[in-house]
Amino acid sequence: GSRAGADSAGEEPPDGLSAPTRLVLSGGSMSALECSNEALELLERKGLERDALRLLQHASAADPSSPNAFSFHLNFLYTHAKDSEAAALLEAFAAAVPDHPSLPASRAMLADASAPMLHQRGQTLNGQVARMRDPGAPLAVDFASRLQAQDAATSAFAQALRLSPASGDVWNDLGTSLFFAGELAESSLVYAAGVQRAPSHAALRAEAKRAAAFPLAPRSADQITVDLFGGGAPRSGGAPGGGTFASEFTAIPLPEGSYGSRPESVDLQAGAETFGERPRVFVSQRPLLPKPTCERYIAAAEAWAARSGGWTTARHHSVATTDIPLTSLDELLPSFNEALRTLLLPALSACYPEAAPLASSLRVLDCFLVRYDATKQASLPTHTDQSLLSFTIALNDPGEYDGGGTWFRGLGRAVDAPAAGHAVLFPGKVEHGGHPITRGVRYIIVLFMGYETNRLSQRPAGYALEAAGDSFPAGSLLKEEL
Repeated sequence: GSRAGADSAGEEPPDGLSAPTRLVLSGGSMSALECSNEALELLERKGLERDALRLLQHASAADPSSPNAFSFHLNFLYTHAKDSEAAALLEAFAAAVPDHPSLPASRAMLADASAPMLHQRGQTLNGQVARMRDPGAPLAVDFASRLQAQDAATSAFAQALRLSPASGDVWNDLGTSLFFAGELAESSLVYAAGVQRAPSHAALRAEAKRAAAFPLAPRSADQITVDLFGGGAPRSGGAPGGGTFASEFTAIPLPEGSYGSRPESVDLQAGAETFGERPRVFVSQRPLLPKPTCERYIAAAEAWAARSGGWTTARHHSVATTDIPLTSLDELLPSFNEALRTLLLPALSACYPEAAPLASSLRVLDCFLVRYDATKQASLPTHTDQSLLSFTIALNDPGEYDGGGTWFRGLGRAVDAPAAGHAVLFPGKVEHGGHPITRGVRYIIVLFMGYETNRLSQRPAGYALEAAGDSFPAGSLLKEEL
């Protein structure tokens, strides 16, 4: 789109040498170049997309025949789902430079026939969905709701997969996008399908490993909830429970204002709309894991750390813990899954029926064994979890350490399990932290839990796979089939 010509002023060149040339840009071309470059700089910084778009619009107006201005502007419009504006820009450029070699690829992009550009569109729209979870964050898209924006991102990823079904990166991005949208039933299916299509993809293999380590409980777990805990806890705001449940758990009401804010987890968590303005913490009154089992888990973790050069400290980058994921302790998984099926998940469903009416639909999002040491990592700062529900299971008795417990900001104090094997259960959105220990070592198992449904869209599982032209992965089970 630049215009160049030879500068005829000056001396003649020596024989055998060509005359030097100097690039001469018209005022419009120079303005287009400057605006495009400035727009690209702004796009490196989050939240300035609309400012960048204004510069790209000015660049296209200043020099309608500039291929660079056209390309930058068109890519922005397409990846931000401004399709009618993109079509108009393409028509204008084609009128100005009808034979330009970039036109076929540009037309293919706008026809959704380019897998790489569809992938980029999905990533861009997913980033805008994340912004929509943070009130006040600047947006560069014009969707009426977060669901509408999420659907656009899902559609872009799905269409990319129709064109490139073995792309592990696209499968992983689609699954992760759905996960943070609270579409857990869909994300589980997408991850499972993705690892079948791209079996060497590291992130998909990690998701498959976690899913295999903690399968959903069978329907029999729902009956166990009734058999062990009766009707469970009363719904939020109801009268205190009685009968079997009341003898199994102590309920601790939290004051209003106990929820935290973590924008990226908005669709994974639930607050007052589910648990009420005064959510409750529950403490089990009998062990949910036998003490010998707890001792065996501690021994297995310490043995793993001795073999592996120590405990991990970098898995949770925002709130780091000294821990070992249970997926690394294969020998513990059979007994722990049995405990999940027969007691732990029914207990969680009984405590929070408004969030998890069926134990068989509770999904383990993360599970790790934590070590607090008075001489090393003795505590954990206040935070919220990327979960619908969380619980901690004590693996050793409080007499083995001083301090400790889960500190709840709303209470202004810590709540600790009374003995090894007991659990503290709470909504993931409640602000909490690990209260410092001043002597000894404290071991706990932490579980982050989600519920296997599509919370944002309320659609049946399988809609994203259908959009991608795929089917349910072999061996996968929908909730209705369990």
